[in-house]
Amino acid sequence: MIALASCEVDGTANPQGAQDHRQLSTTTPKLPFSNTFPNRWNDANNGTSYEPCTAVDSTIARLTDVDILSVHDAAAVDHQTARGCVWTYRDDKAWAVTQIVGNSASLEVYRREQQAFKWRGDMFFNGRKTLVSEISASACATHVQSGSAGISTIAQYDSLPTPSIDEICSRAIAFTKATIDKMPP
Repeated sequence: MIALASCEVDGTANPQGAQDHRQLSTTTPKLPFSNTFPNRWNDANNGTSYEPCTAVDSTIARLTDVDILSVHDAAAVDHQTARGCVWTYRDDKAWAVTQIVGNSASLEVYRREQQAFKWRGDMFFNGRKTLVSEISASACATHVQSGSAGISTIAQYDSLPTPSIDEICSRAIAFTKATIDKMPP
């Protein structure tokens, strides 16, 4: 369901001109991997300045029990719509959480476009509306609007037997609550 690629930081500018603020700025954190995709930031995911890969620090990792050193790029190809990262959990490597950005007009438009998901009741964290969806029996996601992009946090368990969907959703919700204050409105 989620393609992954792992790398290290190289800090090179994008020759095609796409704005990868996290690679070009000297005041923002560098990506925790080498960006091999010159169009990682592109017109399909540039609706917010939020960068999931640099938002997770040691405090958030400790609060959510993710292994901060397990971080890797969620992108599998250049110019991918989804921009973000994947982490595994310290307690059980079958658990993973992915946080990705993709442009979206609104949460309601996103919900209408994703009719295959089982939608749970909306939640609010620090005044921010958050949608919650069951993607499958082993994956649950939250969705937050940031500028003209949606930020999705997907918790999943990749082994059998699968924990309850409530437990899976609770991890997606916890990760969202831990990072939502870093997401621009």
